[in-house]
Amino acid sequence: MVQTQGTHAIVIGGSMAGLLAARALADHFTRVTIVERDSILGTPEPRKGVPQGNHVHALLKSGEHILEDFFPGLRADLIADGSQVIDFAQDILWYHHDVWKKRYSNGMTLLLQTRPALEAQIAQRVQTLSNITWRNGWSLQDIITTADHSRVTAVTLQDHAGRTETLTADLIVDASGRSSKTPQWLEAHQYAAPTETNVRINLTYTSRFFARPADFQGDWKLLIVNAGGPHDVRGGLVFALDQNRWMVTLEGYSGETMPQTDAEFLEFARSLAQPEIYEAIRDAQPISEIKTFRYPAEQRRHYERLERFPDGLIVMGDAFTSFDPVFGQGMTSAAKQAALLAQLLEQNSSTEVGFSVKFHRAVGKMVATPWLLATSEDLRFPKTEAARPFWMPIMQWYTLNMFRLSSTDEQTHRAFSLVMNLLAEPVILFHPAIIAKVMGQAFTRIDSHPSAPRAYTHSKHSTSEVISAAP
Repeated sequence: MVQTQGTHAIVIGGSMAGLLAARALADHFTRVTIVERDSILGTPEPRKGVPQGNHVHALLKSGEHILEDFFPGLRADLIADGSQVIDFAQDILWYHHDVWKKRYSNGMTLLLQTRPALEAQIAQRVQTLSNITWRNGWSLQDIITTADHSRVTAVTLQDHAGRTETLTADLIVDASGRSSKTPQWLEAHQYAAPTETNVRINLTYTSRFFARPADFQGDWKLLIVNAGGPHDVRGGLVFALDQNRWMVTLEGYSGETMPQTDAEFLEFARSLAQPEIYEAIRDAQPISEIKTFRYPAEQRRHYERLERFPDGLIVMGDAFTSFDPVFGQGMTSAAKQAALLAQLLEQNSSTEVGFSVKFHRAVGKMVATPWLLATSEDLRFPKTEAARPFWMPIMQWYTLNMFRLSSTDEQTHRAFSLVMNLLAEPVILFHPAIIAKVMGQAFTRIDSHPSAPRAYTHSKHSTSEVISAAP
């Protein structure tokens, strides 16, 4: 085990990826500095640097496991602080590809809370680590290398007043998000920038909080009506934050015009493929302004393909790959990358030649699955701008029928649950038993106007079976 990697590590960016990177680094460096351009962190309110904080977010189960490993007791504290515990099948009323998913107790629980509330809990725990310091209100201005450009040795920072300062470091982590300047910096220092894959989905979110009606009789804690494609580009979610408040997010792909007034918000909800969201909020009292967030394209920078990269610098989080936020993969992917960084630091020295390349190649493999899951669905929309692999229609035909099968078949729903929560690779969706059922499902007529399932059953499978076992 490598216990001390060096004297100083710097993390650029104090959002979820940066916080978790700092936690991983804290076990291996004498000092860790987090550089964040926002001045205020650690509060359960949305901030400028995380505009998606005003909208529904998800922490998938594999991400929850990693956070608990990094911060023992976090789950219990989140629940004590008001996070909702939901069963992934029983408590979610979910309309997806013309069917409502099966409801039963499958033993996989998730936590619901706002993104700022979760980030605040993480930030507060990171702040308790004695070897981590913060430079709030500062941003990266430049990166400094050795004379031969082979290793990054320092960064130049600038604060809001224009003052500059140079900090030396043994390892620098770029977790600055989609706006990362590393590609431009690489070109300026005689390196090739990574190639990019962009899937232009032109997604817009519109969200607000509602007071939950006192006479509400629904038995769900999360209500989802997915945009189904190819022509159904609208969707929405209702997120039960507690017994008194709902966060409601409406979404439109392919450049849909989104609501900006009370009447438009309700009319958009009424236009969805199923009426449940509209029926839930039509008599509910709005308790916040309408907030809008635009997400033009999924972006994957292929750092894993670069054979030449300066040591002393690594890239992670949205700076590496930015996913369609509808799928809730961003925070969990960042957690998995931080866990990977911790694992590599246990086995390797960050000062060795090629450490950065090794890390990027491992991250490239890690993000491949969530990237495929998200982009294959987004490519169902005809207006999505991206190259379409020749095999994509076959995959989409299979997954469409697999998703529909999850409305009636527990085995298929369990496999889907594992893959979606990044606990298993998609190969389990191709188990022979599931393939046989999918082929049968493909020739079964689907009711295009199904009613929402109000009752659920209890699965005969235990929690450990659901979470750890393949079909």
